[in-house]
Amino acid sequence: MTITIKQIGFGLLLLLGLILAFSPVDKMARHEVSSEELLHQLHNKSNYIEPEELGHMIIDKDLSFQIIDIRTQEDFEKYHIPGAINIPV
Repeated sequence: MTITIKQIGFGLLLLLGLILAFSPVDKMARHEVSSEELLHQLHNKSNYIEPEELGHMIIDKDLSFQIIDIRTQEDFEKYHIPGAINIPV
């Protein structure tokens, strides 16, 4: 009995499908924050940085931060910092 390239390809696809089916996708790189914890973090002054420091981080393409724009959706669509996400208050 000889094994054809089609059979090997099908076997690999089946194996990859099984791996993906049983991988814990919903638990990977996900961190949920409660609204109370988020509010506490917003009021904590140690989370604030100076505009100049933020400007340098954006120019240097530093990926260690996330900008959250709390303005209205309309204002956000008019202009926003690239990479920022909008969460209207």
